[in-house]
Amino acid sequence: MADTYNQKTNRQDTAGSVYQREIFKRRSRYILVFSVLTAAFLIVTVLNINTGNVHISLPEILKILARRGEGGTEANIIWKIRLPRVLMAAILGGALSLSGFLLQTFFSNPIAGPFVLGISSGAKMMVALAMIFFLERYAFVSSYTLIVAAFIGGRQFDGKNAYRIFKRDRFNHASPNSAQTESVCAGALRVQLAGDAVYFGKLVKKKYIGDGLREIEYDDIKRANRLMYITAFLCELLSVAVMSLVLILL
Repeated sequence: MADTYNQKTNRQDTAGSVYQREIFKRRSRYILVFSVLTAAFLIVTVLNINTGNVHISLPEILKILARRGEGGTEANIIWKIRLPRVLMAAILGGALSLSGFLLQTFFSNPIAGPFVLGISSGAKMMVALAMIFFLERYAFVSSYTLIVAAFIGGRQFDGKNAYRIFKRDRFNHASPNSAQTESVCAGALRVQLAGDAVYFGKLVKKKYIGDGLREIEYDDIKRANRLMYITAFLCELLSVAVMSLVLILL
């Protein structure tokens, strides 16, 4: 009996030591892989910031990052072009990998993906339906989203005036899109846009858009960009809501 008990104990100890070694090897592999990926990400980030039409050396990059945007042309290139581009790629890539991991974990299937589960096909179908039924009305959707953005954007925008100018001047343009979003922007900023223009040396008479309640300023460019960003965010929320509704109904 004692020998049998000792044999069982030895087997348990051996199995436990083997299990601990496997856990240690697995953790070591994970640490090694994540360390290599982190180092590769840092190297690629530096290369993306360093390379381009304007070559910026690594010491200069570190100085600009330490000064937090203070500098000349090189600082503007890094903070406004290259660094946001690298961060955007990293965030989008991480979101894609995380979504794939969640799909595989939720379905307990290592090969689960958007193509296997039909998500890509469903997205293509929705795009086709949107192009068939809503393409003629997209200008109104973007215009009304701009109006909502003007209402929630703060005191620098006039939502009521944006809606009024949109209803009055949205057809004051000969382009296929008329002046849908341009009229909203003119009303939200309380400025006057469009008017007569010169094409190939010839004066072309055009209608004005907006009332011109004040003079156009340089900061209106920043305000228009801010209005565009708010509208893009609202469109993203609208897209998520529509897709969620479709998934619930299906």
